[in-house]
Amino acid sequence: MKRENRTRLPAPSAFTLIELLIVVAIIAILAAIAVPNFLEAQVRSKVARVKADMRSLGTALEAYAIDYNNVPDMAGVQWMGDLAILSTPVAYITTTSAPDPFWPNVESPYYPQAGSARVGWKPTFRYFPYNGWWANDYMHRTWQPKGAIMVSFGPALVETALEHYPYYCRFPEEWPGGGVQLYYGVVIPQLPDTLYDPTNGTRSRGGLGRTAGELPGPQVLGG
Repeated sequence: MKRENRTRLPAPSAFTLIELLIVVAIIAILAAIAVPNFLEAQVRSKVARVKADMRSLGTALEAYAIDYNNVPDMAGVQWMGDLAILSTPVAYITTTSAPDPFWPNVESPYYPQAGSARVGWKPTFRYFPYNGWWANDYMHRTWQPKGAIMVSFGPALVETALEHYPYYCRFPEEWPGGGVQLYYGVVIPQLPDTLYDPTNGTRSRGGLGRTAGELPGPQVLGG
């Protein structure tokens, strides 16, 4: 009787626990590097979007001011989304309802009595005309330049006093260095610190804004 010589194949080997742990550690390291970079890229993209939308809206405001010798006035602090006058009957821009990508959904630690989640607040850029109510009734000023400012909450997702920045540029003596300034019991952060500055991280505190018309200071605020 002949015996057949058969070659035995080696038994399949499984991963050891050490190998699995090494793979998991490598994946964790890659995730720790990739996720923050992805989040940073998201913030930078949103900042670029705010600037682009505000540039378009600012152009529409300037075109309106050429025709009517001033920017649109509104009774109180309102929203760019309410400025239908820029899109009809003359279409200076298709729509003013550009959403603020940094719209917060929580109460602001700086303005707890007027937090961003309150009823009536809209997720579009805030609009402050300096030629009417904002100058006369709230700030009690006779200085009424023909201009307005748009404000975004910024990556920190908190309210700032950025709407006051043209006043700061015009009346810097009213904003002493350090501390805060009070208006009607509302605590306002020190104004130079309300500008968004990404040098300390893209999620740094401060607002983004743009001025239109005859307002002092830089046209593009923050970033």
